[in-house]
Amino acid sequence: MAPSDAAEGFSMQWVRAISLPRLHVTVSHRGKHSDLGEDATMNLRDAPKLLVAFLSVVALAAGYQAGKPTIVKGYVLDSACAFTKNLKKPISGECATACAKAGSPLVILTDNGTIYWPIADTTPSGGQNEKLLPFAGQKVIATGKVFEKGGSRALVIEKIELLSDQK
Repeated sequence: MAPSDAAEGFSMQWVRAISLPRLHVTVSHRGKHSDLGEDATMNLRDAPKLLVAFLSVVALAAGYQAGKPTIVKGYVLDSACAFTKNLKKPISGECATACAKAGSPLVILTDNGTIYWPIADTTPSGGQNEKLLPFAGQKVIATGKVFEKGGSRALVIEKIELLSDQK
């Protein structure tokens, strides 16, 4: 017997030694008992798998957060400048446009420094620069649904327009 066969044999013996008995299911309803027989017999070693599957579904359902309708006011600028230059507003519309055309995603930067990443709620999803490019470097008001995860905020834009009180 090869060493791996010995180890495998040991593992199988150990698994057989801890195998659990079958569970026989009986249903009671209003004092009447019904034996479901062999069709409803469940192996107890399947119970942890079923529990994990059930808890996974519950966790996914609890973790799902539908977008919250909101209104966001802020400047449209490229994400690189928003993070690396610590800007309160864009350098210029031309600068934001050039960065966006070079591939930098446009974001909305609010007066309090919150950055909203524009996203699509479609699958497959697509970039949102085309929707934001006409507003590059300008202050806008956008309505849509906000999603938050891990400190990031994303906005599915339903409507966007220039803010009338440009500062």
